[in-house]
Amino acid sequence: MQQYGDRLAAFPELGALECSQIEVRLPRLIRRGLLATARGPSDSGVESQGRDLARALAWFLAQDAWDPPPAFERVQGSAENRQARQLPGGPQLVNSTKWPSLCRWAVFLGLGAPDPIDPRRVVPDPTAAVREELQAADRDTCSAREFVEFLAARCPVLDGGSIRVTVTELVVQSELPWEHDDAVISPSLSMAIVRLEHEGMLVPERRADTPVIERRSLVVPEGMSTMDYIRLRNLAA
Repeated sequence: MQQYGDRLAAFPELGALECSQIEVRLPRLIRRGLLATARGPSDSGVESQGRDLARALAWFLAQDAWDPPPAFERVQGSAENRQARQLPGGPQLVNSTKWPSLCRWAVFLGLGAPDPIDPRRVVPDPTAAVREELQAADRDTCSAREFVEFLAARCPVLDGGSIRVTVTELVVQSELPWEHDDAVISPSLSMAIVRLEHEGMLVPERRADTPVIERRSLVVPEGMSTMDYIRLRNLAA
């Protein structure tokens, strides 16, 4: 939906879709509208809530996808403890009331997935959103840097995106090291790349002559995995 003064209207793209396609496309359209609204300040209560949700999603996606928070509170590694440690001076992006809602929105928007081992836990995994955005790519090969920048522009809660930077620049230097190093891809986006590689949608490549500025390192369970270029396949699928 788009807001015009005191009324809401559907995105033009929604009206152009066949009914059978609305359910499939709705998460992407809502994600696009939510993140566009969150880019700037507004006195509108609806837009302010959207901005708060977007910033909470950006913080959620900055967490270690290979070791996600098991719950909001009362357990080791909780989201409450991580937030207090990472943002000791605030803001408080989530609390016990907002956390379940944040997790539901993350899954719906393609920015999170239920943990297959513990369905009560949601993993910061943007695979679905990244897959959708790559369908709009107009090149089948790009450097690792260009790949990250393309996604950041289209989904600004991902690595390097404007909303993500606004939130993570407040994180203390000793926490979330990947957020302080442009050469490192966060665990959540790394997970999406690994999963899409397994699906056959993309192929990370190493090239000996790649300038260092174009190279990025993935954070994976084994440690670090370097990639220079991304080759996309099956874009029309």
